[in-house]
Amino acid sequence: MKRFVCIILFAVLCLTFAVSCTEKASDIQVPNGMKLASGESDIYCLFVPNSWTVKRGYDSTAAYYSANDTSNVVVTTYILPSDLTVGTAAEDENEKAPYIDAYWNELKSKAGNTFKNFAVVEEGKEYPVSDGYYAKQYIYTLTADGKDFKYRALVTYFRGAIICFTYTSTAETFDLHQADVDKMLAEFKLLK
Repeated sequence: MKRFVCIILFAVLCLTFAVSCTEKASDIQVPNGMKLASGESDIYCLFVPNSWTVKRGYDSTAAYYSANDTSNVVVTTYILPSDLTVGTAAEDENEKAPYIDAYWNELKSKAGNTFKNFAVVEEGKEYPVSDGYYAKQYIYTLTADGKDFKYRALVTYFRGAIICFTYTSTAETFDLHQADVDKMLAEFKLLK
């Protein structure tokens, strides 16, 4: 009986240690002039300017500038099927690239077949995000509902998921919010 109790206590102690070592969004200090947009269950931490409006979804976090200027950022998490991730933690940068490239190629194909005037401006530039992790940056334009849009997408692989940070704006207002978007990216954290 003593042995059983010791085993149970050891298991509880290990579980407590594992949980306490997991980063949470609430453990990270909110930068001045910003607010936390992501939720406790997210594997990333997104901060947006206080003036932006936050919208949460099941697998995404979004924020937009205003009702009149709907320039927005969306962070979406795509959990990869277990048959793609079993057997590799993909912690080596070379192992992450195929996941990121496959995501981009699928997005590019769908956008090119769906929207008018789809054009890639920048493709695959490495961009640092959060504690030594990198993303690949893609900038592209397209026409939807008669309006020209410009996108800046950063795609990374983390903990068995593709995480995509996308800034979207009309072509004419795209540059107006780059400073805000750059600050969001500078404060973006992947939670270990």
